Amino acid sequence: MPALAWLLLILGLVLASAPAWRALVFGTDLPLDALLRLRC
Repeated sequence: MPALAWLLLILGLVLASAPAWRALVFGTDLPLDALLRLRC
């Protein structure tokens, strides 16, 4: 598999599970802009 395909697969899995892991990590459902600010 090309690297790009792996990246897209991982990104899809992360996006699909985002509500679950955000709830686990933060204990609440943060807005997307807050999540982006934390990541940067």
